[in-house]
Amino acid sequence: MADISGPSVSLEQPRAIAASRSAWAVSWPLLLGLAVFAFLNNPSGLPLLSDPDTHWHITVGNWILAHGAVPTVDT
Repeated sequence: MADISGPSVSLEQPRAIAASRSAWAVSWPLLLGLAVFAFLNNPSGLPLLSDPDTHWHITVGNWILAHGAVPTVDT
C-alpha cells in the first residue's frame, strides 16, 4: 500500500475547455445580478431600495433575530 500526498487528480482545466472560453466571455450570473440591482434602484420602476429607512429596518431585524424579542424602545 503506497501513501500519496497531494491531490491524485489534476486541478487544472483541460486545454480544450480552457481554450474555448475567452477571458472576456459573458458571465451570466453577473449580468443577472446587475439587471436585478438596476431594476431595484430604478426610481421609475420598483423603488424598493429608495426608502430612507431600509438599512434601519435591516438592522432592527438583525437585532430581533439575535435577541429573540421585539424591541420595546427605539434605540
